[in-house]
Amino acid sequence: MISKTQKRKIKKILGSCYVAAVKDELKEKGALNRNGVAYSSTQITNVMNGSSHKIIEAAIFSATQKQVAITQQLEAQRKVLLKV
Repeated sequence: MISKTQKRKIKKILGSCYVAAVKDELKEKGALNRNGVAYSSTQITNVMNGSSHKIIEAAIFSATQKQVAITQQLEAQRKVLLKV
């Protein structure tokens, strides 16, 4: 279950359009719901709002981790290019 504090931090990293990033992560992993259909935006939002779902939670944290890595890489490139 994602706490309110975690939710704020995740949204700060992924932005307000976090659902698209999570959907991409679920698609990349081939994760489908029990009906064999992709998880909906509503399901992802419900998990962000406190519902428990291991697969979606894992995708949320994975997408967040990837974004942090991208941000760190860009910052490193910026420092090299601008010699800051």
